[in-house]
Amino acid sequence: MRWLAVDQIRRSCYRPLHARCVAYSGVGNLDLEPPAENRWRMERNEFIVARAGRFLNDRFLPALQYSDYRKLWYASMCSQSSAWALIVARGALAKSLTGSDLWTGLVTFAAMIPSVLISPLAGYLADRFDRRAVMLWSFGVNLAHNLLLAFLVVFGAIEAWHLVLLAVVNGSARSIQMPAASALLANTVPPERLFNGVALQSATLQGSRFLGPLVMLVMLWVTDPWLDDNQSYVFFLSVLLYVMAVGFTLRIRTASRGVVGEGSGMGVIARDSLKGLSYIYRHPLLLSIILLVVAHCAMVMSFES
Repeated sequence: MRWLAVDQIRRSCYRPLHARCVAYSGVGNLDLEPPAENRWRMERNEFIVARAGRFLNDRFLPALQYSDYRKLWYASMCSQSSAWALIVARGALAKSLTGSDLWTGLVTFAAMIPSVLISPLAGYLADRFDRRAVMLWSFGVNLAHNLLLAFLVVFGAIEAWHLVLLAVVNGSARSIQMPAASALLANTVPPERLFNGVALQSATLQGSRFLGPLVMLVMLWVTDPWLDDNQSYVFFLSVLLYVMAVGFTLRIRTASRGVVGEGSGMGVIARDSLKGLSYIYRHPLLLSIILLVVAHCAMVMSFES
C-alpha cells in the first residue's frame, strides 16, 4: 500500500548517511541501496573530510589530542573571555554611573595594575603550590567578585568607588592565575608538542579579547544600560563562565609544581626576582623583546579602556 511505502521512506531518514540515498519507484517498491556512482561519491567525500580533519589535527592542533591540555585550554578560554568581557561591562557601567571618561579609564587601570605589582608573588605561588590549586583559588575569588558585582547592580547599590575596588580584586586574582596556568601547560603536553600548546594558548588569549566583549556587547544592547536598565545579566554571564572554568580545572589530572629555593616569604620572592632581572640584563635579545612589549602595552593598549 502507498502509506506503507511512505512510512518506509520516513523511517529511512533515520538510517546512516550511506542508506539515505533512496531510489523510489512505484507504490510499495523501495530500494534502500544507492546507485554505485552515488555511493562512490559519498565514500570519496567522507574520505576527503576525514583526511582534512586528520591534517588539521596533526598539523595545527596536535596539542588538543591530550586530555589535560584540552581541559586547561577550555578553562583558559572561559576565564579569559569573562575577564575581557568585564572590561567592556565595567567601562559601560562606570560611564553610565558617572558620565565621566576619567572614571572609565580609572576602573580599567585598577584592573590592569596588579599584573605589574603582583607578578613576582604570582610566580612564587605558581612554584610553591600545586598549580591546579592556585588556579582554582583564583577562579573562586573572581567568581565571588562577579557575584558581588552582579548583586550590587541588581539592588542598585553600586557606586563608582565599588567598581575601582572590585577591579583591583579581579585584576589581582587574574594576575595570580595566569602564571600558574602557563606553568601547568608545560606539564600537560610532551616536549615535542609544547610549541603548539603555547601557540594555541596565545591564540586563546587573543581570541577571548574578541569573543568575550562581543558577547557582552550583545548583552549590553539587550539590557540597554544607557536607559538605566538592569545590567546584572552581563555579570551573571561572567559568573557562568567562571563556573565553567572551575569545572574544567577540577577535571585536570596532572599535578604540577615548581622548585623553590631555600627560605620562605618575601626574601625568596625578592631574591628570585633579582635573579630574573639579572638574567634578562645579561641577554640583550631577551631585554630588547621585553622592552618592546612594555612599549607596546604602554602606548598601544590604551584602547582597552
